Order: sequence, then C-alpha cells, then structure tokens
Amino acid sequence: MAMALAAGSAHDQLGVVNSAVLTPCNSSGMSGATCYGLWVSCPDVAPAPVTLKVFEPKHAIGLVILGTGGLGNSFYESATYGTVTIADLLAAHFRVVEMVFSSGWQANANGAGLRKAACRYATAANWVKSLFSAYQPVCASGNSAGAAVVGYGLSHYGLDQTLNFVLLSSGPPFSRVDWACDNSQPPTLEYCANVMKGMAVGIDNAQRFLDPAYEPTYQAACSTMQQEHSTALDYMFQPDSIVSRDANLNYKIGVEFMYGAQNTQGTPINQGEYYRRSILSPTLRSCIQDAPHIIPDVLDGAEAIAAELIKHCR
Repeated sequence: MAMALAAGSAHDQLGVVNSAVLTPCNSSGMSGATCYGLWVSCPDVAPAPVTLKVFEPKHAIGLVILGTGGLGNSFYESATYGTVTIADLLAAHFRVVEMVFSSGWQANANGAGLRKAACRYATAANWVKSLFSAYQPVCASGNSAGAAVVGYGLSHYGLDQTLNFVLLSSGPPFSRVDWACDNSQPPTLEYCANVMKGMAVGIDNAQRFLDPAYEPTYQAACSTMQQEHSTALDYMFQPDSIVSRDANLNYKIGVEFMYGAQNTQGTPINQGEYYRRSILSPTLRSCIQDAPHIIPDVLDGAEAIAAELIKHCR
C-alpha cells in the first residue's frame, strides 16, 4: 500500500486558465445553461480546450462538477439518465457544471503522462470554484476515467482543499497504471460485480485512453506492455499513478466509490477498490445492482449519484 505524503509536502504544480469566453451551448442538449470555452495551460503539456456547461438553480447552496469517462469529451447529460442526475441536483439548489475536454484530458500531453495531463482538470476545477462558488461547497463526480482524473486531483494537486466531497463511479480504472498496463496481477473476486478480474485495463482501453498520454515519447506504451506482459516501463508507470509512492492519501474530505453489479468488463472495480483501500481518511462505497459501467445509464444509478452528492456536499 502506498504511503501518504508527510504533512507539508508539496503538491504538483497547477496550471492557469489563459482565457475564458462565453460560447454557444450544444443545441441538442439540455437547455437553460450558459457555456464557457476555456484554454487551460499546465506545466509540460500542451494547452487544452475545456468546455463548461453551467446550470443555475434558484438560490444556489453549492456547486457540483460532473465529468464523463474515456477522454472526458462528452457531456454528462449524454448518459441515458444523465439529465435526471442534473435535474435532481438543480431541484436541490445546486449549480451544476458539466466539464468537457473536447480533445481529451489525456491527449496532447507531450509524452509527459497521465499525472501531468490531469493538471488540466484540477486547474479548471479550481477556476470553477473561484468564479462560481468561492464561499459555498463545491463537489465533483466522474465516471470511469472521469473518476481517475478526479483521483489524480486529490492525490497530486490538492483538490481535497478545493472540493468538499467527491463521488467516484466505476473506477478509477487505472489507480495503479503499472498494474493496468503490465498485466501482472492475478484475478481476484470483485466487490459488487462478484466476478474474477485482474488489474489490466484491456488492449482497447489502453490504446484509447492511456497510450495518448505517453506519445510521442513512447508509442503504444501501455498497450504494448500489456500485450507482452512486460514490466519494462513500470519504473515510469508507478510514479505516474494515482496511488504512487508520493501520493497524498489522507484527504480533508469524504470520498465515495460507487460501482455497478453489471459492470463485468475491464477492471474498474478492482482498481477502484485498491485506491479506496489505500486512502487513509474515511471513505464510503456503494453498489447499484442493475448498473453497467456507465452508472447513469440506469435510472436508479443516476438518482443514486444525485442523492449521494446532495447528502454529502456540505
């Protein structure tokens, strides 16, 4: 198990929001929002475009940031019942911010890796708090790789000092990048889904969601290691993990992990549970019996996400 940072240890350096302009919202999505286009610059990686879709309730009492899996390049409302999560949060008087990385939060990272690329999310989240909710609670939820980028923010960018509560669903699917890529860990029985799984993310996921962070320095870094069952790049992958040896794993806020019992693909539950067990501060976990990998693709999953955020975002 990874060790927590000693008190006073420095976090990774955040970036800056270079520009923020009003931009048209997607015409086919939920109406009633204001959209912003941001350019976020972080050390060692290329500037990245970020779209924020902001819904305002009457008499806001807090704010929730929602993110999706994969590259993080789709709107949360695109899940089958994502609109339900948003509507429930608005009814409880929370501002809702959908955060979208049009090119992917992992892409164009100059080969610097996932940890450096995750600076983009942490920087944008800090900007959202300062602009929209400086004196009210700010909480966040992300699914799959969207859970991973929040986890990087907590472990390496001090997001537990910005956020008040985090709900991670279906992941993070690569809390240990070395195990996600080297295919070295034997199968164990997963919580919630109750199937035997290891820790490797699978070739397709590696190619689509992990390899881009290491290009052009390494071509197909994760997928090649996985195919070859090789540990040759573990020296790079382990420090680049959410649960790295220098990770902060003692948070000032509560973190909840939510999984779907029908999620039998990949290893988001084993990887997520490894992260949860590594955290030194209190955590919660829950299991949605009929939920697949994208938890808001079922109604009770979408409602449970909103309910937990409403309950704990204080």
